Amino acid sequence: MYNEQNNNDFNNKEIQNNSELQETFDQQHEYVTYGRRFISYKWYKPLLVGLVLGILYLTIGSGAIYALVKLNHEAVEASGVLLSGYENMDVSSVAGVMVNLGGLAILIPFLWIASKIVKDRPFSSYSSSRGGWNWKLFFKCFLIAIVIVGIPALITNLVEGGGDGINRFTVLSFLALTIMGPLQCIAEEYIFRGFFLQTIGSWVKIPIVAIVVSALVFTAGHPYKLAGVISVLVSGLIWGFMAKTTRGLEASSAAHIANNMAVFYTMGFGIVKLTAEIPVADMIVSVVKDAVYLIVIFIIARKTNWFNEVQADDVKAFNEKVEAKMAAKAAKN
Repeated sequence: MYNEQNNNDFNNKEIQNNSELQETFDQQHEYVTYGRRFISYKWYKPLLVGLVLGILYLTIGSGAIYALVKLNHEAVEASGVLLSGYENMDVSSVAGVMVNLGGLAILIPFLWIASKIVKDRPFSSYSSSRGGWNWKLFFKCFLIAIVIVGIPALITNLVEGGGDGINRFTVLSFLALTIMGPLQCIAEEYIFRGFFLQTIGSWVKIPIVAIVVSALVFTAGHPYKLAGVISVLVSGLIWGFMAKTTRGLEASSAAHIANNMAVFYTMGFGIVKLTAEIPVADMIVSVVKDAVYLIVIFIIARKTNWFNEVQADDVKAFNEKVEAKMAAKAAKN
């Protein structure tokens, strides 16, 4: 009886200790407000990062697109999506891929440069609060996303059709899409679930508010009509919750890629034609598959250690570097 009581007390203490350790881990690696853990954090510094990012995009990014349009007549028509919406979107020519997808993918290096210039935090902190981007984790999530998100999206497009049946791919344009399509999706995740989500989160310190605001901004960047707007908004909310749950962008990027590539490939093969008007049935399918994917990822997060694996303590490394510079500067004075 005495031994049994001791064992029960020991088990209860172990459970309590584990619970306290998990709570501490959750606080230290909370993704939405992660920016506040860096010693250089100031409320206005994300605005500076956004300003530098905008300048880079409006100068170098827009300049590259303009040059491409001038040098390649195919890109003139391909660039129509920038002004007139999805009806003119071209992802089946090299020029179209570079304008419509490469023009967004370039935001990844631009955000990296902006973070280096402002020096408020390491670029890795946008990827995750686990020490940067985890490729192993991404590919595991991507396999799940293909089954839950990608295949249903592909089947929906094959069943509904609506395209002219003409294959517009060349070998080069197919390869260009296969490379640039995923990068475009990851770039959007860095901007909306990385930069915007963490910026709002660092200001208000209320994750749900940051998730909603970032989803609204994400939706505003997609020129759909009502059903499409609802679909994108729900995706933005779900992917925001996913970034918070998984402490990073790998899972949301996987879903984003699986969904978009199913659309892009079927567009290039002439199976579907993308328009701003999305059928209500497609909206429902989109919402359901995203919701199922979120539930599966949430269960994995609760039952496994997938999203607790810290690759590097980027907070400690960054803060020590800043403190060393501050100490050296003080010593000179």
